[in-house]
Amino acid sequence: MAKDPKDYKRPVNPKSLANLKPYPKGTSGNPGGKRHKLPLTDRYADRIEEKLPEKFRKWLIAKAPPLAEVLIPGSKYGDMVVIAQILQAAKGKTEAAKEIREAIEGKSIVRLRQEMASGMSVEAEGTDVDDIKKRIAEMTERIRERKK
Repeated sequence: MAKDPKDYKRPVNPKSLANLKPYPKGTSGNPGGKRHKLPLTDRYADRIEEKLPEKFRKWLIAKAPPLAEVLIPGSKYGDMVVIAQILQAAKGKTEAAKEIREAIEGKSIVRLRQEMASGMSVEAEGTDVDDIKKRIAEMTERIRERKK
């Protein structure tokens, strides 16, 4: 009669367990983790670092001659994007100005304060107004629960 494969146990070599060494506490065996594929983002990142083809650079300068001073030979696509964004901001496009500021300084910090009927106030800050309002509501509820 044949043995049931579920009953089979692989023999353990005592030397194999001796070779195992745990990672030090707080150290990961895979610090970077699995890299998630971002095909479009990866393509943007690659292209933005490429040099502008000379024909394209000259075509841009023909369309807007002042660009000749900033789009010098060897300029990259990233240079072109930055210049375009700065020009939009200079034209008064607030979205472009906001993008530039956030790229340099980070998102604006929003501070909210809520006065309670008891005279206490609750304050929170962050970059997302809706998230801050939610946190203030949670803090206010916890304070009310403590007073009960």
